[in-house]
Amino acid sequence: MESKINISIILLLMIFVSCGKKISGDSPEAFKTSRLIVEKDLDQIQKDNLEKALRVILLEAMKLKWNKPEKYKGKSFDHISLQIIDNKTYNQIISLAEDLLKEENESIVKELEEEVVKLQKERKIASEIISKLETVTPTKIQIKKGSWDDPQVQVTFTNTRDLELSGAFSFAVDIYSVAKNIRIDGTKQGGNFNEDVSKQKGDYFTTVTLTLNGLTERSKRLNTQLEKAKYPIEDLTSYDLDIRTKTIKLTTTEGIIYEYPEQDLAYYDTKIGLLDQKLERKKLLKGTLEELELTDLTTKDEEKHTHVINLESIRNKNKGVSQEEQSIKIDKQLHLVIPKTYAIRKLPKKGFGTYILALSDSLIFDSNDKKLIQYQIQDTIYKEYVRDSDKANGKLNILKKENVSYDIKSIINETKESSYVDMIVADESGYIIRKFSNAFELHRYFKIENTHYYYILNFSDLEECVLEFDRSRNMIITKK
Repeated sequence: MESKINISIILLLMIFVSCGKKISGDSPEAFKTSRLIVEKDLDQIQKDNLEKALRVILLEAMKLKWNKPEKYKGKSFDHISLQIIDNKTYNQIISLAEDLLKEENESIVKELEEEVVKLQKERKIASEIISKLETVTPTKIQIKKGSWDDPQVQVTFTNTRDLELSGAFSFAVDIYSVAKNIRIDGTKQGGNFNEDVSKQKGDYFTTVTLTLNGLTERSKRLNTQLEKAKYPIEDLTSYDLDIRTKTIKLTTTEGIIYEYPEQDLAYYDTKIGLLDQKLERKKLLKGTLEELELTDLTTKDEEKHTHVINLESIRNKNKGVSQEEQSIKIDKQLHLVIPKTYAIRKLPKKGFGTYILALSDSLIFDSNDKKLIQYQIQDTIYKEYVRDSDKANGKLNILKKENVSYDIKSIINETKESSYVDMIVADESGYIIRKFSNAFELHRYFKIENTHYYYILNFSDLEECVLEFDRSRNMIITKK
């Protein structure tokens, strides 16, 4: 019995000695020294928890400075966090950090619950408006021959409910590929009934017509099918066509206007579902440091890391796949190697508008410069439904200019810091940026003696862009 008491006393003394040592916040040097002393008595798990706790407290320091700038004017985040932890033991720092985590979790849960309630209210309003707009629905969808013998989709709309309508109206009719489930064409059309017109339940409302000429130019299969078809065509799915409609605007005889909400119900369902999942996860948290994981990733780093994963996936998918190429003679000394499906033509000096690409103050590709030589590049590969503008297209700019040096790395570094575009990947001579949600640009710069070459292409498909980026590293060859 006495032995057990002695062991307990020794353990308590060890805990007291270890936990009684304090971290100093007098200065960064004092902090480092005192932290090393405290960590001598800690195991690896405790050291990790201390690191987590210090990071939590640093975030609290940031929050304090942001929320009370006048109070903490002239004080850095590190200075504020050192003041918070000054003269505190390991246990006190851990306890403080976990209290902050609990407060943060409670705050986040409250914000998430309020956001869910807000979205649910917005969804209810949107649902009521959409329900009113669904008063008018398509009752017949056909492909007929137009007055110029062109195939046309004709969608007949009818008032199928009790809402009496007049005034302004508009509809969206979109054509989707059944096989690919992508939008391949569409139109928005509308009109305005006179005040003395009242469209009631069962009344014909309007017909929206959309010519298929554009689609038949982009689909050899569809063009062949429609040439052999018997009209009118009722079963559009046999032609890989799915018609989706939306009533955008209706006006009642009382002058009430219903317009389609900015977001549809699927948007709200997705957002609310994701928030509910996040809420569920947050409510399970107890606010302990063990629930956190040490990481140096910032939000920006995570986005870049995602791109790296995507690029690896694209490259692995196409590993070993060779692309047919062609060698184009640019001048006596130079040949350009490009994909075989790319068409290239030299542009005349005039008649193609103004073009300016400034790489630096001393290196500007300007269409008014007589020394500038430009080649138009266009991918000619056939892809069903795809417009030429959505295929790879761009220019090769060539400018002979002596005593001018340029390093593309400067633009790459500037672009990486830009908040307007998203850098996807870069190497010694070029880079890829994302300009919009589905628009990518490939840039490559080369210099041979006193001649500067700038290759710039636009893509709507990241995979194609990455493959051309990798291929184009050796696109310029000199002829000895």
